[in-house]
Amino acid sequence: MAVKKKKRGNIKLYEILVIIVAVSVITFIGFGDYLDKITGKASTSGLTNLTITVGSMTLSDISLIAAQSVSEAATTNVTFSFIIDVDAGTSVLTDGSAHAVFNVSGYTPIRETNCGRQDDINSTRANYSCSIFVWYFDPAGNWSVYANISDSSGNKAQRLEVWNLSELSAMVIAPQSLTWATIAVSAKNATSNNDPTIINNTGNSNLSSVRVNAVNLGGLGDGSKFIPVANFTVYNNTGGGNPECSTSALNGATALVNATTTAINGVGVYRGNNSASLGKQNLYYCIIDVPAQLSTQTYSTNNTGSWTISVV
Repeated sequence: MAVKKKKRGNIKLYEILVIIVAVSVITFIGFGDYLDKITGKASTSGLTNLTITVGSMTLSDISLIAAQSVSEAATTNVTFSFIIDVDAGTSVLTDGSAHAVFNVSGYTPIRETNCGRQDDINSTRANYSCSIFVWYFDPAGNWSVYANISDSSGNKAQRLEVWNLSELSAMVIAPQSLTWATIAVSAKNATSNNDPTIINNTGNSNLSSVRVNAVNLGGLGDGSKFIPVANFTVYNNTGGGNPECSTSALNGATALVNATTTAINGVGVYRGNNSASLGKQNLYYCIIDVPAQLSTQTYSTNNTGSWTISVV
């Protein structure tokens, strides 16, 4: 029995020693990992050097656009230039992105145009030029021009300036003469056979009133006979019932007064594109009564003076 106890004691000592060694190894290995974490010497890491250049681009100047006036019934070419400063050098500028936007408050459509590089002033400064056509019917006022450009990295520079477009009042009329077919004395409501007088607004003013200064038509054979201008009426419409002959309707036809400038009821000529049938006004004429005492002859303004159409 004594021998058996001794063997079991030896086994216990061996087991204790194994446990101690195992703990020591585990502790050593864990501490080693900890050292690696402190020193940063893990084999899966490395160093990378970074270089970042922070630069800028500035649209530093837009050339002054002088006050402009529209050209009657035509276009006006408005040009300006801008300078762009870019720290990274002009080679990074995207020429296709250079453009300008023109606008005036309350007016559509907004006008846009591309701009072109003219030259490089130096390695970091470039000059661009832009132009746009201003139409005769474009409204007067303070117009803004917004210029912008981008570089190859998507950076953008922009600038806003203001310039003035002045007002022009102008018009043309056609035809230059009015005629009537042969009419009988005492005839009523005889209308012209070559009207209307077409008024084209060829400027950018809104002409709110059309006026006619008319004179009596004298006889070319017997100058003592004449058709009183008070027998003429003018209107901006025609059609069934000859509305140009009627002064009874509200804002209907207007009776003319000899040698007097008379505003035609409700008739103005507002600015607009004549080729799109805008900025126009038509006038239609009627002799509401041919006096019975007139002799047979031709009556004309040749001996009394022309009629004058004016707008304000």
